[in-house]
Amino acid sequence: MSLAIGLLFQVMFCGGSQPCMMRGSGGGGDGSLPYELIFAGDSHTAGQPPGTNQYGPYVTGCLIGNCATTSGKYITTYYATGGFTCADVGTSYDAPIAAHKSALRIQTVVLFCGTNDLRTGDFLASTAYTRLQARVAAYRAAGYTRIVVATILPVTFAGYATQRALLNGSIIAGASDSTWVVADLAANTTIGEDGDNTNHTYYQGDDVHLTAAGQQIVAGIMATAIQAVGGG
Repeated sequence: MSLAIGLLFQVMFCGGSQPCMMRGSGGGGDGSLPYELIFAGDSHTAGQPPGTNQYGPYVTGCLIGNCATTSGKYITTYYATGGFTCADVGTSYDAPIAAHKSALRIQTVVLFCGTNDLRTGDFLASTAYTRLQARVAAYRAAGYTRIVVATILPVTFAGYATQRALLNGSIIAGASDSTWVVADLAANTTIGEDGDNTNHTYYQGDDVHLTAAGQQIVAGIMATAIQAVGGG
């Protein structure tokens, strides 16, 4: 499933045929530098259907105090494709994200992956976490210092809940050395607990992807973490 996002100002291609989209004027950073939010991940970031029900636009609203709107203050760039594991995110997007680093913007990378790692391959949290760590290491090697990592959401799949708890625990523990700041989606009692994915106010009928209402909750949590790293 490829990524398709509505364009406002600029389109870039982030390797292969996968587009990386930017929107917003990006005014209002420190001094004359604009803020940019770089979202990397799977269909939770790309949206389902692709380009819809994304949390990214709502994050820009949350950062100005209204999660139900969007703000042109922030450039938003997406490196995300449905079905991707954390390894896939690296294969397709580590190099383009590294090349995208700019001293002319206050850039924050937001990484939200792991769901598909626990539904394919060896299904182990340890494998997913190793892959996630590799993504963060690549971003830091490229010069990014503002990094947010999200805990993952519930899915109805054999063995998933146990491995999700292990992965989320590792993500939270891994933040202790200041490598990243956690956006702890799993701690939210509306969308983050086991079984919440069957609440179709916040989740779509596939019990995996979020509705607009669910994505606004994600956006609020993301925005708090982005502010914590100085990204908005």
